[in-house]
Amino acid sequence: MPNVLYHLLPTLQYLRLLNLSQYYVKELPSSIGNLKHLRHLDLSYSSIERLPDTLCTLYNMQTLLFGNCRALVQLPTKLGRLIKLRHLDIGNRWGSTSIKNMPQNIGKWKDLQLLSNFVVAKDTGHSIVELRKLEHLHQTLCISGLDHIFSEGDALEANLRGKKYLIGLVLKWGGDTESSEKDRKVLETLQPHTNLRELKIEFYGGTRFPNWVGDHSFSNLASITIRNCKFCLFLPPLGQLPSLAKLDIEGLNEVVSIGIEFYGSSTCGIKPFRSLKYLRFKDMLEWQEWCCVGGNQEEGGILPNLCRLHLRNCPKLTKIFPLDKLPELEEVSLLGLISFGGSFSQELQCPKLLSLKGMHTLLPSLEYLHIDSCPELESFPEGGLPPALKSLDFGCNKKLYASSKQWGLERLNSLVALSIIFEECEDLVDSFPEEGLLPTTLTQLHLSNHLNLTMLDGKELLHLKSLKRLIISNCPKLKCFPEGLPTALSWLEIAKCPLLEQRCEREKGEDWPKISHIPSIYICD
Repeated sequence: MPNVLYHLLPTLQYLRLLNLSQYYVKELPSSIGNLKHLRHLDLSYSSIERLPDTLCTLYNMQTLLFGNCRALVQLPTKLGRLIKLRHLDIGNRWGSTSIKNMPQNIGKWKDLQLLSNFVVAKDTGHSIVELRKLEHLHQTLCISGLDHIFSEGDALEANLRGKKYLIGLVLKWGGDTESSEKDRKVLETLQPHTNLRELKIEFYGGTRFPNWVGDHSFSNLASITIRNCKFCLFLPPLGQLPSLAKLDIEGLNEVVSIGIEFYGSSTCGIKPFRSLKYLRFKDMLEWQEWCCVGGNQEEGGILPNLCRLHLRNCPKLTKIFPLDKLPELEEVSLLGLISFGGSFSQELQCPKLLSLKGMHTLLPSLEYLHIDSCPELESFPEGGLPPALKSLDFGCNKKLYASSKQWGLERLNSLVALSIIFEECEDLVDSFPEEGLLPTTLTQLHLSNHLNLTMLDGKELLHLKSLKRLIISNCPKLKCFPEGLPTALSWLEIAKCPLLEQRCEREKGEDWPKISHIPSIYICD
């Protein structure tokens, strides 16, 4: 391709569009500067490493697409001369960019509608003022290197509040802050227009958020991500955002308690989080308590429309509010809640998941449940699990397995997918499943880490007439399959079961005749 370009481009003097997306092109010939009519250049997903300075003489250029060009770290310094430019994409699939700094005089791009990324380099902190005159920006703008800004006055001059067509904004600091107060002032002056729909704040070094973050005037804001703001002590009042549907909070290591400050003042008459459907907390290393403030069951609870809740790696969390205040909850994922006692007992004030007072009535709509890293969990709730469950994935320790006769899985008439990961269960019985343990509606069954399992109960498996997929992993003592397997079985996967793998060797193993009729068989060492 490089040789072709060197010979072909000089012959295309009237070319207006050049698309080299996904091509193995490391550089462009300087002769591209002769294509005076060129308006659109697409090098996205290519191997381009450098751009010729002659690119800056193409004064009719309107679109430059360098997205996902990971080897490209520098733009031509005089690119600001292309005053007709309307689109510049230098981002990658994760929203960041490999470009190290911005060219000079981009403030002259007064007709620019798309600028994927703006990088504030270490020695060019004043450059953010170049954004001041770019009033027609659309879609999403990511500003990185905000820790390099010289003063909040420069950030104010960027005039983000005046960019009314932006729908997405990503604000990134470098991770380590020299002054929390400076970071707070910079973020305060980077207040965007209230038309914004998506906001991400990453590596912010302030101890608290300015007032505009969470202000109810941002009535269109539907998605917020706050990540790795490790000095923040409190969450902003995000509950006051009337359109907020997705909230992702990660790595706020100094937050100990979440309470009224998260839901916001009730004086503005807005029901907290009335539109929120997805909520995730991850890597909250000091978080201990999540309190419920405001709302009541008659009005639909504090999070009346929440469908999906994910809590991951919050090792000190010991108390959360009763989940019966989440009437629309359909999916719950709980990972790494070490200090939660592993149990969702009434004493820990989480009766909706493992209270002994009837999870089946408190979460009637729950369809997906994932419980992991809860080593002290002793039982499922009396009355059974939610009746609408379709998928159940849980870690099973000795204490929980001891109560398996009270699990009540056989009553779950909607359950089609079941995954059991046995944890520290070396002393368990050597057979599975027990009589009547599994519901006949299952179509998928995954058993893993049962270190003492030597046999599968064929009689019980044959009751699973709808079972299509069976996965068995890390059961080193499992010797063989029973004589009969469910006739609907179409997928069998075996991994880290050396004795069984030997017997299931294609055409040779003793158990091969038992499984040869299954269309898809995967055996992994």
